[in-house]
Amino acid sequence: MRYLVEYLPRIKKITVILDECVEPRLVQVKPLEVHIRENNSISIIKLPYEVELQDSLQLTEGTQGEYLLRLRTLASPLEKMNDVMSVPAGKWTKKDLNLENGFELNCLKCNTPVISTSNINKINELPSEFWMELMDYWHCHKPQVGDNELLDYSVGRNTLIPLTGELLVGNSFFLLLPSTLQRQAAMKHEELTCLKCNSILGDRTTEGLCRLYKWKLYLRKNDETDYFKPEDHVLLSMLEALKGNSERYTILKWEENVILLWLFSIDIGVTLSGGKVLKRAVKIFYTSDLAVIKKICDERQVEEIKVNGDVFDAFKKTIENVHDMLPQCSRGLGQWEACYLELFSSL
Repeated sequence: MRYLVEYLPRIKKITVILDECVEPRLVQVKPLEVHIRENNSISIIKLPYEVELQDSLQLTEGTQGEYLLRLRTLASPLEKMNDVMSVPAGKWTKKDLNLENGFELNCLKCNTPVISTSNINKINELPSEFWMELMDYWHCHKPQVGDNELLDYSVGRNTLIPLTGELLVGNSFFLLLPSTLQRQAAMKHEELTCLKCNSILGDRTTEGLCRLYKWKLYLRKNDETDYFKPEDHVLLSMLEALKGNSERYTILKWEENVILLWLFSIDIGVTLSGGKVLKRAVKIFYTSDLAVIKKICDERQVEEIKVNGDVFDAFKKTIENVHDMLPQCSRGLGQWEACYLELFSSL
């Protein structure tokens, strides 16, 4: 039996969808569970939020052979949240990396500390993942050079350069001076590599800074370990585009590979087949159909997210795996495929 539980907090409704089952029967509804009997076995489906215990609940058959159960929920924190402003600000932010309590960001491959209080004494946030693209619009007057040519402010005067020992925190990367990492990493052919195991940790920016990818590290703090998944980079970039210009469509691109992403719902609750509960999730439709991509791009300004191969492959694998877990009737909308991703949380 495959199933999907989708919780829409703003209308206080939970829908349970079942397929690949024969004459299922509703046995019991508990505040956080639904019990379903099929043949001689009982399956327990966990719910993302508590539901009201109602009389006369029953499964109904849908138009595609699926079975449906609709429930009303009790109050939850998500009901009063704004779609955009309620989402987490990021992962491994300045607030998460507290210098007083100590932390270590270690190489994912060999466990060597790369960033810690031993080489960092100051932490600041970058204003946005796309802040460099906005630099030229932040000034009323720009100096003119030559024949009325405007000086490009994106390089030079407006570049954020950290001090030695200072860490600049972006959504999915860190920026540092090479001198801050001289005992932990080295630059080889524009790639930043771990001194101990030579695995790639990041790259060099056009300003000569070291850019560390968060998904190449893991965080140790308060005797706990936390990981930044490559797909978190894509999700953060999508949320940044939504916050910055209210754009729900983004193009994920690696070389000639393209996926159009549609951020459909934010901050919903989901339970997937196998029992994984996502208390805070997003619903995404995606397509690689070139005709659909061209149509959307012709109609609106679509943000483009360029990534390297490991991020593209990890994200594609994740959304396809989730898509395959969904009941048939919930897998798509026309030429769009559906999936759900969990909103990240930090230690």
